[in-house]
Amino acid sequence: MSKCKHVFLTGLMLILTIILTGWNDQVQSQEKYPTGPIDIIVPVTPGGSTDLSTRIIANLLRKKWGVPVNVVNKPGGNSVIGTLEVYRAAPNGYTMLGDNFAFVISGFYEKDLPFKILDRTFIYIHSEAPYLIAVPSNSPFKTLSDLTAEIKRNPEKIAYTSRGGGGVEFTVRQYYDAIGVDILKSKPVMSRGGSEAATLTAGGHVTFGASSASSYGPSISAGTVRPLLVTSKQRFPTVPDVPTATELGYPTITCTSWNGISGPPNLPAHIAEVWNKALEEIVRNPEYVAQLKNAAMVPDYYNLQTTRKYVTQELEVANKLFSK
Repeated sequence: MSKCKHVFLTGLMLILTIILTGWNDQVQSQEKYPTGPIDIIVPVTPGGSTDLSTRIIANLLRKKWGVPVNVVNKPGGNSVIGTLEVYRAAPNGYTMLGDNFAFVISGFYEKDLPFKILDRTFIYIHSEAPYLIAVPSNSPFKTLSDLTAEIKRNPEKIAYTSRGGGGVEFTVRQYYDAIGVDILKSKPVMSRGGSEAATLTAGGHVTFGASSASSYGPSISAGTVRPLLVTSKQRFPTVPDVPTATELGYPTITCTSWNGISGPPNLPAHIAEVWNKALEEIVRNPEYVAQLKNAAMVPDYYNLQTTRKYVTQELEVANKLFSK
């Protein structure tokens, strides 16, 4: 064998060894994930649907993966502070986001976001908590039709609970859009959270209120508010007598406080798939379903292939509703 041919073959074998070693290392690294602690950042305070559902998910993932899965609350800036930390994290699957509908539409009420909503890696929407439209128990409006008729007659005299953005405002705007009334003619009364919205409604400080089913739960039990509509796809277990928007003839009122898991931008596909597979199993786990029910939520099933499309569609609707 000539010296040149020997050198060529030696070089070729070296290149092949490097390629195969790199491929083998990549395969091994894919197989090993996860091997260490995982932080799921929830960018709001503890106690809400995103926090509760993420903690249920984290507990089940600990059992499945045998590694610590920690829920870390990082509130502030209408979810911007915690979300930004995930965007800045290394895309290795060890810092993830407990995501929510309100965080996705934050750009419509938080100006100059330091990140692009669609840059994050959407993995799974695993649960939802619907919103209720409710009136004080002593309200003359017994049904949604009664309330709708009054809004159409005297929109300027209507006061409703608002949080300036998020799912509550989105729900009310969907309602006004569906009944063909300019929401700017009515008066928003600001609340700092779901429990305060329930208090405003129960006390008759607003004509009607909107908040999550879990937030209104105590007031419903106490008989101080009357729910007229629920935004879930089907009747909701905690308020089985309340009709859905679709039943009432308003299929475009669809907003729910969905909860999910997202990752930093450029999360490797194999890591995203590990999460997707695990969450596919968890959302069908009877233990998970039972724990969600206790927290006034139900499972949802948007996966790695469908979540981004669903979120994109919601952003298109939000752009229309918040452009007023």
